[in-house]
Amino acid sequence: MLILKYDDWVLSHQVVDGESMYSQVDLTGVTGEFIQSIFIPEKRSVLPNWLQLLAEEQVREFGLPKGEVISQKVGQFELLGTYSKQHRSGYLYVFDRAAIHYIVIQGIEERYQEMINNIRELTS
Repeated sequence: MLILKYDDWVLSHQVVDGESMYSQVDLTGVTGEFIQSIFIPEKRSVLPNWLQLLAEEQVREFGLPKGEVISQKVGQFELLGTYSKQHRSGYLYVFDRAAIHYIVIQGIEERYQEMINNIRELTS
């Protein structure tokens, strides 16, 4: 895990590992689908019931605001995330060919949006 602390915000990054994402659940082979189901409710219906419940629990943990999910393709990356005003944190998953990256921005929403814009610039 990489953690960068600035005066008014914090960025953390880690590569998602389906085997250790949750201590008692191995998501190897379904990691991407599970993460997508957190942000896109329609994707939950294809998961087993116990995994749907885990996704719904994660939705509550993130404090996901309904209808405020970023889901877009940027170059060869897929971005999926949201900003929670309740937690003053932005959650962003970046899917690439080799890995799923999990980025958390703790601070104001503008910092979260700057991170997304930086990713866009790097891929153009």
